[in-house]
Amino acid sequence: MFQEHPARLRQGDGSPVGAQQVDEFMSDEATAAVGRRAGFSPGRGFYCRGRFGVLGEASATVVQAAQGFLGPGLVTAGWLAGRSVMPAEEAASCYAQAVRVWGRAHIPGDVDVEHFNRLARQLIDAADADALPLFAGWRAHPCPTDDPVGAAMQRVHVLREHRGACHLAAVRGTSRTPWPRTWSPGGGVPSDSPTNFRRRSTPR
Repeated sequence: MFQEHPARLRQGDGSPVGAQQVDEFMSDEATAAVGRRAGFSPGRGFYCRGRFGVLGEASATVVQAAQGFLGPGLVTAGWLAGRSVMPAEEAASCYAQAVRVWGRAHIPGDVDVEHFNRLARQLIDAADADALPLFAGWRAHPCPTDDPVGAAMQRVHVLREHRGACHLAAVRGTSRTPWPRTWSPGGGVPSDSPTNFRRRSTPR
């Protein structure tokens, strides 16, 4: 029988904080605003440069290989658009700050973040990072010790990168190409949101 992993954010009454609550920061206008204040133009520069900045000053083809699910044109444009704004590691730190800011604004005050941080840290440290470069990069990224709520959200992000990298590996294990089956430009979120994508129908 499926048992819920103990490293899951829970509110004080024991009910879980839904995945949507802790994952929607990527498409939130507030996240895009952090990027604009840092000097990124509206679009996907902050999303690509920030999220993938943990890979260092890699080429766009290397970034595309590491993330897999977004079309190569979208990743290349976003990665190159952000290059002139700040170095990759600095962009990753800015993105991590946006993650923590979002967490402080959205994680309910009755969540036991100390308990979550303790369990999530153990889980992240013990995870096998082989063939999971984005997860490995975010795991190595510094997490603050004086901001428990922000740190909890950053660890949620790290765990999300682990899930995403495992998903990509599983898709590739079927000999399928993942990105044409997932996202393409357009969609219903703000035009300058970092994840303004529209689901594309499955190719025949």
